[in-house]
Amino acid sequence: MVEEKSFFEEFNNDKPESFEEEVFVKSKSKKPIYLGLILVFVLILFFGFSLINRVEIPDMTTWDVSEVNTWAKKNKITLIGKQSYDVTIDADHVLAQGIQAGSKVKKNSSIEVTFSKGADPEEAIAFPEIKSMRLDEIQTWIKTNKLSGVNIKYENSNSIEKNTVISVTFVDGDISNFIRKNRVKIIVSKGTAELTETLSMPELYGKTKQEVLKWAVDNKVKVNLEEAYSDYIEADYVISQDIPKDNKFNRTDTVTIQISKGQAISVPNFMNLTSGEANNLAGLYDLRLFIKSVPSAQEPDRIVYQSAEKNALAKKNDIITLHVSTQSTSKIMPDFLGLTKTEVSEMAIAYNFKVVYKTVDSTEKKTTVLSQSISAGEEIGVNDVLTLTISDGSIEVPDFKGMSKIKAESLAEDLGLKVLLNPVVNVHEINDQIVKQDISADEIVESGRRITLDVAVNKGVKVIDLTSMTKSEAEFWAKTKGFSLRVIDVYSSTIKKNQLFDQNYKNIFLPETEPIIVYRSLGKVSVGNLVGQTKEEAEAWVSSVNDKGANITVEYRTTRSSTYSKGQITNQTPKNQTIELDGKVVFYICSTKVTTTPETSEFNSMTEAEFIKWCNSNQITYKINEVYSSTVKVGYIFGENLNKGITKGEILNVKKSLGNVPVSNFVGNTKTEFEQWLSLVNSKDGNIQVNYITQNGGSKDIIASQSHTSGHLDVASTLTVTVYTGL
Repeated sequence: MVEEKSFFEEFNNDKPESFEEEVFVKSKSKKPIYLGLILVFVLILFFGFSLINRVEIPDMTTWDVSEVNTWAKKNKITLIGKQSYDVTIDADHVLAQGIQAGSKVKKNSSIEVTFSKGADPEEAIAFPEIKSMRLDEIQTWIKTNKLSGVNIKYENSNSIEKNTVISVTFVDGDISNFIRKNRVKIIVSKGTAELTETLSMPELYGKTKQEVLKWAVDNKVKVNLEEAYSDYIEADYVISQDIPKDNKFNRTDTVTIQISKGQAISVPNFMNLTSGEANNLAGLYDLRLFIKSVPSAQEPDRIVYQSAEKNALAKKNDIITLHVSTQSTSKIMPDFLGLTKTEVSEMAIAYNFKVVYKTVDSTEKKTTVLSQSISAGEEIGVNDVLTLTISDGSIEVPDFKGMSKIKAESLAEDLGLKVLLNPVVNVHEINDQIVKQDISADEIVESGRRITLDVAVNKGVKVIDLTSMTKSEAEFWAKTKGFSLRVIDVYSSTIKKNQLFDQNYKNIFLPETEPIIVYRSLGKVSVGNLVGQTKEEAEAWVSSVNDKGANITVEYRTTRSSTYSKGQITNQTPKNQTIELDGKVVFYICSTKVTTTPETSEFNSMTEAEFIKWCNSNQITYKINEVYSSTVKVGYIFGENLNKGITKGEILNVKKSLGNVPVSNFVGNTKTEFEQWLSLVNSKDGNIQVNYITQNGGSKDIIASQSHTSGHLDVASTLTVTVYTGL
């Protein structure tokens, strides 16, 4: 056998020849190499981290505010938002960015972005001559200038060509002071309405002669106008119609309409009166006289002839011709002032003298004599020529605004103006009242000129503001005016209980058949004591509250009880309190009635560990609800169920204090995100109240500032939050 040697024995043996021949060379140190490798590795890590921690700025020119916010949050970039009006960029879209696209910045750095507020609503806009424009030109003008307040409506018209403007009504501003936000109503003609062969007869009683003629022209109906005296119907108004209201008739039929000539005047007897006595008598009867002198053997200055016989019927201002006797061979110049050219011509023939007329500008009635070259009372020579200055009938346009339709028509007719009435629905002005005229007051126009008057069309009584009244006062007012008033009770967190608010109609004229709705505040929701009632009764209560504007949520929890029967409410939270409209109520419903003797705990509060140990040792089922508290130490157990009887098998509901409410900083976040945090805090009894303040500018509903951004708030504290309006 070969004897095996140990490691140490082999090591001590003589070295082999090969070993003795070897030469050992000292090796170089590798430490500098390692240091170099480490340095290279650190540099790679540094540059890699720098690249990872940098963000490339995108081109935001087509983005809106939500897209910019999303990108900024994702890339941890602080956004500094500004706003500016711009007519070419839509509202809330990027107008400019402070850092050029393609640049790279570190995360947690900031970028300034300017957002468009859209077109400036206060910018002055040149208002064109709308009535001379085509419909497509008007629409292009509205679109180009981004006018949101200009409203175009369409109506049929037999006199205005299709797609041509009928009327323009300014709700705000006027043609000389028009800005982008002003509201304007433009009525455009749809052309002639398609006519049917049969018509339904309207009620024309009480309409004017002009209104009847307009109805006939618009509907292409033949009318036969008959005149008759009436003691009750004013002159030129309809007395009767041969086809009753709502009856059908053919368009080819002739409709007979009787028009009032006004109250009949019985012509008095002028015979043998002097001319002066005749004038006085005519004045008493509202008649006008044309007195003609004729040679006669009778006593001078006596009426020897009258054109209308005694007791004949005439209407107001009718002219009666009288002949007065004269024995003088010389001619005396009569007084022509105030007479018309026609009346003068008849007298000139009777007197056999020559007349020359000179027409001048005047607002007196057309052809009315303004002056005469030979004064009244002077003798007229054989060769004398009388020069009369007469009016050309120019008209000084009066201010019709505020007049009734009847008064305006009558005045215009007396002045010699032609009237076109343009009905305009206007619930803010009295019915049939003139609200606008197309020719300015005091302007001088020729006789026969047409003037368009806008007439307010509304029905009923003007509704006043009822919100300052009590319910009984509002009901009394509505009853006296013939209105049906409906008062709806709703809950409100901001309006005092029993105060009226928010009515559907106010300061407008309304038909009596239209109901008025006004809301009455019930204040905040009052939660009573429903202990002992059933779940169904609790649900009915919640339903009745939510039907009146609240948003109460309910949680039902089961429990065992030795006092209440199965299905009854054993407890509730809160109870006999007033809560907000979106509050929550927890009802405990008895699932099993037990008869075991209750065990009573002996503590007001303890640590969570002590409480759990006590419950386990007493075989008590428990539930711990975490809530905020400014009076109980953090982590300690408390609640109204402590120191009360606890039935075996019943769940003991207690609270664990979270201390005061920690505040988060929501500046730059949305109002929705803030309210989600607020809802979570208040669901844990934080009871934090919020005082919102609005601030113009910024992005809409973004938090601008808050009174506390860190630390803690006491329970039931108030937090002031400023929110951007985006304007």
